[in-house]
Amino acid sequence: MPVILVMTKLTGQEQARLLLQRYKNRQCTPEEEELVRRWFEAMGHDAALPAEDEMDRSVSQLMPRIMQGIQEKKTGPARPRRQVYLLRAAAAVAIFALGTLVYLLIPKATQTFVTAMGERREFLLPDGTSVFLNAASEMRINADFSQQKREVWLSGEGFFTVAQDPGHPFIVHTGSLRTHVLGTSFDIHAYPGGDIRVAVRTGKVSILKENTVLTPGLTGNQSLSYHNRTGQYEIKPCKAEQSAAWKNDELFFDETPLSEIVAALARHYNADLQLTGPVPAGCRYTVSFKQQALPQVLSVLASLSGITYKTEGKKIIINPQTCN
Repeated sequence: MPVILVMTKLTGQEQARLLLQRYKNRQCTPEEEELVRRWFEAMGHDAALPAEDEMDRSVSQLMPRIMQGIQEKKTGPARPRRQVYLLRAAAAVAIFALGTLVYLLIPKATQTFVTAMGERREFLLPDGTSVFLNAASEMRINADFSQQKREVWLSGEGFFTVAQDPGHPFIVHTGSLRTHVLGTSFDIHAYPGGDIRVAVRTGKVSILKENTVLTPGLTGNQSLSYHNRTGQYEIKPCKAEQSAAWKNDELFFDETPLSEIVAALARHYNADLQLTGPVPAGCRYTVSFKQQALPQVLSVLASLSGITYKTEGKKIIINPQTCN
């Protein structure tokens, strides 16, 4: 049975959360549904989030009209005093709660940067930060980037040269990890389904998983590898210039599983490489390729690992069972 919601002692976020739950459960009263309708009419059905001052103006403009409507209803058939009070209280509180609700639910306008298979491209962010994206990668920033804090969401691989701005922390989100920096250069490898690797070239970064600090200070020529399946991670020395060598059409693999090597080659060369089955445990290789064509790369890899492969149309079928 519908119940009028009175939330005068709740915070805006709590009000919004309760209203949302009631709306999902179809428990809103007709008056509350009318408030929702009027709010979105006032917002013009615009999917983009309005500025906070614009939202405040909308609330200020809507409130007198809603209260006027309530007053007009009072001139009709008499209502019990408590019912009128609750209706007015619910209307007054709900309109402000809906402002918070819209703020929380409507996504902020974002800008997305994407590279295709075989493509590598550099992007310049509004704060002057340079981001070089590897093939088949995606990076997203909010429209208010750099106004309070500089946040980036990355899927794939990118090399960051972050502009120094101590007043506005730079944060890179990759899956469940967050990398915090002020001004530095580093590479993040975070393709879907794989491990996350952060290699610092210059400066210092901290890395967190939710609220747990994995390392407060990863410095130059150090890397952190986080294994998504197990939640384990390790920190070790690295040659950071090799981690980002893909920018110059070079590929370095250090004790890398054959499946990851094949996936990297597919992205780098925009090729359809397919494994015929699971890769035997222990098939890890250290090898590098510098501006070589894919046929040469596959030939070297076959000599090194013992795999066999064949071409079927545009596909290259790789048999990993013979790797050694």
